[in-house]
Amino acid sequence: MPAPIPYRGLVEHPDLGLCSYRLTQVSDDPDTQVSQVIDFMRGYANEDARSPIIKNDCAMARSVGTGDPLQDTWNYLSRRAGYRGMQFQRDEVTAAPCDLDRWNPIVETLIRPCDQALLPRPVGDCDDFAQYGAAHLICNSVPCSYATIAADPEYPRMFSHVYLVAYPKVGPYAGMRVPMDLSHGYHLGWEHAEIFRIAEWPLGTSLSSLIGYGALGVGAYLLYKAIKKGGLN
Repeated sequence: MPAPIPYRGLVEHPDLGLCSYRLTQVSDDPDTQVSQVIDFMRGYANEDARSPIIKNDCAMARSVGTGDPLQDTWNYLSRRAGYRGMQFQRDEVTAAPCDLDRWNPIVETLIRPCDQALLPRPVGDCDDFAQYGAAHLICNSVPCSYATIAADPEYPRMFSHVYLVAYPKVGPYAGMRVPMDLSHGYHLGWEHAEIFRIAEWPLGTSLSSLIGYGALGVGAYLLYKAIKKGGLN
């Protein structure tokens, strides 16, 4: 019989090096499931934005940037133009070395922003890009949200993608809603042309439900894995 959930362990990962991972069960209901995963993403970004690792990472982004925190974050982290060269990789590929077949399907594989900042080659899918970018924006005091969208006409009610939306109070974009799709966007402000459903999830405050979900302190990197079917792609 599989071990009870939550489950954790260590693995030598080809992309991440020695890392610890943790498995947490989420709801079978698609909307509840997305909300639960977003709560973890929001908690990780809020917590890591206060860390010296992300503060140093933001300083590096500013040193090679324009002086505007939105454009600097885009230039530093975006998939198409980012200085960090973060690579897009689907969750099933990232999760494969952990040999978790008996808990399939894996809904999400989340890598914390602090851990991405330590990687020589950051890697992940849309939620990892969004978390990493959110930590930068929060660290720079830019209000932001996660946006989840349904963009597949065959499944117009199912959220299938997540990205950042910034609401800066100062600078060239002050007072504007600025989409920041770091994983799929072609430029700052780009947003998918066909959106059948959208929800935004504000960031910037810690959630009491996330107390105790910090880094495990074993190895250099933490993988968080939520299981059951459906979820964000």
